[in-house]
Amino acid sequence: FGLLLCDSLEAAVEGQSPESFDQAKTLRRGGKFQLKPGQFNDDGSTALCLAIALLGSETDNAVIHPSTVQMNLYRR
Repeated sequence: FGLLLCDSLEAAVEGQSPESFDQAKTLRRGGKFQLKPGQFNDDGSTALCLAIALLGSETDNAVIHPSTVQMNLYRR
């Protein structure tokens, strides 16, 4: 969950100058995506889809051909 926490902190300052990074010390709302405090963006969602695809596979297919398994998750 560390990745999602960092993604939530970063979401409020994504695309801004380094001087604005002090805002990333707490979970804030807003930013260019107008997210709620603690809400993660597309980076976190993509990481979750990849993790589910790799961990939820009953075969090695997810490791050999992860894009096929991932695309089924992204389409949901």
